[in-house]
Amino acid sequence: MVDPLSRDSAGLPEMLDHQPSTHFAELPASPTEDPEWILVEEGFTLAREHELESLFAIGNGYAGSRASLAEGSPLSAPATFVAGVFDSKPGSVPELAPMTDWTRLSAIIEGQPLRLDRGHNLEHRRILDMRQGIFWREWRHQDEAGRITRLQVLRLASLADRHLLVQCVTITPENYSGRMSVDATLTGPVVQVTGNGTTVAMAVSHRVMNRVERRTPSAEQVEGRQSFELKLGETYRFDRMVALHTSRDTGEPRETARRHVERAIEDVTGVIGEHRDEDGLCRVS
Repeated sequence: MVDPLSRDSAGLPEMLDHQPSTHFAELPASPTEDPEWILVEEGFTLAREHELESLFAIGNGYAGSRASLAEGSPLSAPATFVAGVFDSKPGSVPELAPMTDWTRLSAIIEGQPLRLDRGHNLEHRRILDMRQGIFWREWRHQDEAGRITRLQVLRLASLADRHLLVQCVTITPENYSGRMSVDATLTGPVVQVTGNGTTVAMAVSHRVMNRVERRTPSAEQVEGRQSFELKLGETYRFDRMVALHTSRDTGEPRETARRHVERAIEDVTGVIGEHRDEDGLCRVS
């Protein structure tokens, strides 16, 4: 791991300088270039996943999520928590109640799963951007058939609207055209009730767009399975917006979350921009 707070990280500016400036151009924001503000992890070491998921976690004081890989791994432990929402089993000490994993996103290209433990990882990098409060990920993968896919990820817990969590993923087929199946289905309940009676409701909405912002057919709010054709060199963006509300906030947390996320998904770029502007966060070109 490269620690930007250490003066031994002299190689980091050069590494960033050699990255193409358009790497995150299809996302609604760009990573901070100043190495003093970022934590970078290169490559992939399965045994370190628990540690890295903690180090690269995001949060805004209301909700927070571990930085687990969207597609998962044998040692992934995804978890999202809401501040002050505890639960316990009989005879155990109360602890923060884990919410359903909203970050899950698995992809299959022409029958081949897109996973770090399958095929060849040409490039893999995770960045915690402390200036903007954003988790970034960049991954270039070659499957067993030689197809090269580039993925870029942005994930944040909004500082401007603390009930919102955002994930954007771009997918670019670098040397092929083909069919991709995406599964973003939630694997747990969208409404949870703790032992002390607190209700937590999660509403999820998403969309897939191509380079010219033409919206492709969208899946249902919770069921996230869909397939579409990838064209050589064209970038597709998957946006996922999550709203979290509890019975401490409102008498109708499920309906409040549903209305909230339906509004927010219509302006993903605006939600991200407001987050970056909050508390003096400045835009980075």
